[in-house]
Amino acid sequence: MVVRIITIIAAVTATGFFTLAALWFIGFLKVRQAWAWLFEDWDRRF
Repeated sequence: MVVRIITIIAAVTATGFFTLAALWFIGFLKVRQAWAWLFEDWDRRF
């Protein structure tokens, strides 16, 4: 019983951590893309 609870907690924690990591990575890529577009516009302006 205790082993099953620990396994469930570990699985939920791992899933949550993986989801957070994926979201952070997607956010990082979007921010990088936004910065690239911003600097592209800036280069065209000046």
